[in-house]
Amino acid sequence: MEYTSNNDQSCTIKKNEEIENGLTDLHIHTNASDGTWDISTLIKKLKNNKIRNFSITDHDTFLNSKRMLQKNLTGFNFVIGAEVSSTLDQGEYHILAYDFDYNNKQFHDLLAFNQGSRKDYDGKIIDHIKNMSVLRDVSDFKAYRYQPSRGGWDSLNYLIDKGIVNNKTEFFSLIKNMDAVPEFKKPKEVIEVIKKAGGTPILAHPTNYYPMESFKREVLDKWIKFGIKGIECYSPYLKQQSDADIIIDYCKKNHLLITSGSDCHGEFLNRPLGYPNITLDNLIVPFLKQK
Repeated sequence: MEYTSNNDQSCTIKKNEEIENGLTDLHIHTNASDGTWDISTLIKKLKNNKIRNFSITDHDTFLNSKRMLQKNLTGFNFVIGAEVSSTLDQGEYHILAYDFDYNNKQFHDLLAFNQGSRKDYDGKIIDHIKNMSVLRDVSDFKAYRYQPSRGGWDSLNYLIDKGIVNNKTEFFSLIKNMDAVPEFKKPKEVIEVIKKAGGTPILAHPTNYYPMESFKREVLDKWIKFGIKGIECYSPYLKQQSDADIIIDYCKKNHLLITSGSDCHGEFLNRPLGYPNITLDNLIVPFLKQK
């Protein structure tokens, strides 16, 4: 897949141009949520991949993103981030938050609520598996812990360790008929809290929710009403460049910010760091203050 810039020049950067043009990845997960890398490993990976501009956007936590602020980031542009979960029409939607005040109480409370909702949902998954008679004794689940470097989440790793599933695909196949969803806050409330914390809310990977085969620009209109400030136009969920062009055109017409991210989870998922290879000049990200 080849990505092109707004002036139709290739965004596939030659090796000797990468640092100068500023490869950018604003959607990265670490072992603070469901990724496998700690922040020291991530820094090494960023250097190896010539990525200068980046953010850590763990699910409903900024623990490692805040820790990154204490690191020597000479040669990088870093902005604190988090990927905040929301519920809309019985579906889960993610909103990227950037450059927020991590001391803001409302934001803390929102993330704590989401973490609790995720934990409750994990419990419902295990109860569902028990009711299916796939696993009879789940009494040890509440005390279950796993090494963060494995990636993933509690219910997945628990079922792997119990020999019920081997991977994420089998996990979701097993729970596909489960009559329950995580109960997060609505998008409008999430976005308002992010803004009150001084942050910038961005709709993450829209083609994950709205496949381009049936995509209508009107589906994004409601996100503007919710208060979104931008869209993650470049992501690994795109199948072809024209998909990005459609969303970029929508952003320009509606004066929205344009971001990019790999949604990399280290070794947990097959999403390479820095993919797609997008440079800073293709984006509109005023919250990323260049050094």
